[in-house]
Amino acid sequence: MTEIKKVNSNSKQTLDKCVFSENAELNLEAGTEVISVNAESNIASCEALDKELRVGVCTVFRVIYKDAEGKLDVKEVRTDAMKIIQNPDINPTTEAVLDATAKNSQYLATATGKATANVEISGWFVKENVLSFMSSDVENVYCRTETFSVENPVLLKGGSLTVTNSDEARMPVKKVLESRAAAVINNVYPSDGTYRIEGELTLRIAAVADNDQFINQSFTHPFGTEISDESVKSDSVLDAEAKAVSCDVTVTENDARIFISDVKINFRVCSVQKSEIEGVTDCYSVTNEIAVTSENAKMDSYFCYRTVRDKSSCSVIPGGMINELCCVLNPTVTEVTVASEEKGLTVQGVIGADLLYIDEDNVCKSFKAEIPFATDFAKDYPCDGYDEPSVTVTNLSCRLRTGSEIEITAEFALTLRGVSEKTVTMISTVETGAEKEADDYAISLYIVRPGETLWDVAKALNTDEDTLLKLNEDLKIPLTGGEKILVYKELTFPV
Repeated sequence: MTEIKKVNSNSKQTLDKCVFSENAELNLEAGTEVISVNAESNIASCEALDKELRVGVCTVFRVIYKDAEGKLDVKEVRTDAMKIIQNPDINPTTEAVLDATAKNSQYLATATGKATANVEISGWFVKENVLSFMSSDVENVYCRTETFSVENPVLLKGGSLTVTNSDEARMPVKKVLESRAAAVINNVYPSDGTYRIEGELTLRIAAVADNDQFINQSFTHPFGTEISDESVKSDSVLDAEAKAVSCDVTVTENDARIFISDVKINFRVCSVQKSEIEGVTDCYSVTNEIAVTSENAKMDSYFCYRTVRDKSSCSVIPGGMINELCCVLNPTVTEVTVASEEKGLTVQGVIGADLLYIDEDNVCKSFKAEIPFATDFAKDYPCDGYDEPSVTVTNLSCRLRTGSEIEITAEFALTLRGVSEKTVTMISTVETGAEKEADDYAISLYIVRPGETLWDVAKALNTDEDTLLKLNEDLKIPLTGGEKILVYKELTFPV
């Protein structure tokens, strides 16, 4: 009796990017001078419905400005948006991994002030795919079976962690202009029923000191957390991502040099469940006609080209002479591409940043700088495609090279993930029909084409492999193409 087996063979599917314009009314008082505007977006919610995702996005605009008295100040305005991403493979049980990134933030000089930015939603989801296949022989039917390695990505429940640290600034802090946090995972340790994530948290602050000088500092702290999940085993293969989704900084009352940071980190963890299956990929009958039901099965293999640390520098000339450097803010990664060559892979992109400086007239100005980067990876795996690389900026710094030229350096962590794609045809059912009519050839000659196997020849000649080997004793296996194979059979004629 034919045995039908089922196995999950889900796959990661990249979503089409959703880009929209977000605007915020700043409601600034008359007489204020805007120095810089930047924006930061995060995913607030995600609901899966039939053929669509409803995604809530929170964007925080941060404007640095001079008030009527000429003092620097900061104002934040939050906006919320709901967007729909359509995809025919999405259903109410779909699990998605999404990111929101704000780019090209600008200030529009209106009566009360207006900020605008382009927000991009990107990500992927787990496409459900149940593979049905026949794993046993059928009477009077020759079946060819193959063994396949199936990888089934499953999103775990993940979790979050709030990290609290105390750091000391170079000078007493009067006003924090910007605080940004970045989280990078170094290791994931699975065990039965739980897994541990360890990584590194980088905190950057830009501030004005009590003597009106500018502070631009970075601090690094390790973090670790343990998350329970019954599906995790000690030999599980886990791929984890971390993102700092909020960063609150408070200057202590007793000592303005000391500030407390509370950073919330969200974790997204994917487990790749592996299994070996043996399924029927081809069949034929010598005696009967057969009807075959088959399906194409997509069996993707996922792997990580690991995370590397790198840095890139460039020089910019804002124009005119520069009296003092203030700080560099608002890192944004754009234009990321992967180039494949024989020697390996190169990930290229651009990191944008806002540079604040004092010009020769003692006027505080901002300049949008672009820092190109190119990071090489060893090509360790045969790969058919790549997820969009994950680039996390961990530090920004700047220095004055000449009276008009500034060098900006960005440090970042880059993770590249690849996929090897394979599609096979597997048979799920075979039905035996009427008997075949016998042909009237006593001798059949077959010339093997390149790439054909003995199975292919037996199927074409309506016989079996053992018979071919008995009738062609000098035949060498495997076949290479060009061999002449003969089949003899007795014919009976009416007298």
